[in-house]
Amino acid sequence: MRVRILRGRDEDEFFDTAERVGPYLTLTRGIAYERENIAWAQLAIRVLERRRRLRDTSADDAAPAFGGTREHQR
Repeated sequence: MRVRILRGRDEDEFFDTAERVGPYLTLTRGIAYERENIAWAQLAIRVLERRRRLRDTSADDAAPAFGGTREHQR
């Protein structure tokens, strides 16, 4: 869609010569919004995966193996 709107012009040329710039400005805002959503989702995934790994590691350390006590494991 961006390519179709610009029609071979760079943004500066487009803004200087286009009759209507509103649709393009709306498009660029929408793209920025979705990129931020992606960045946030990637952060959320990293945080949740790290917390899960930490929780799983803590649970493994706390649980006695084969019904024994922790002292038997060490």
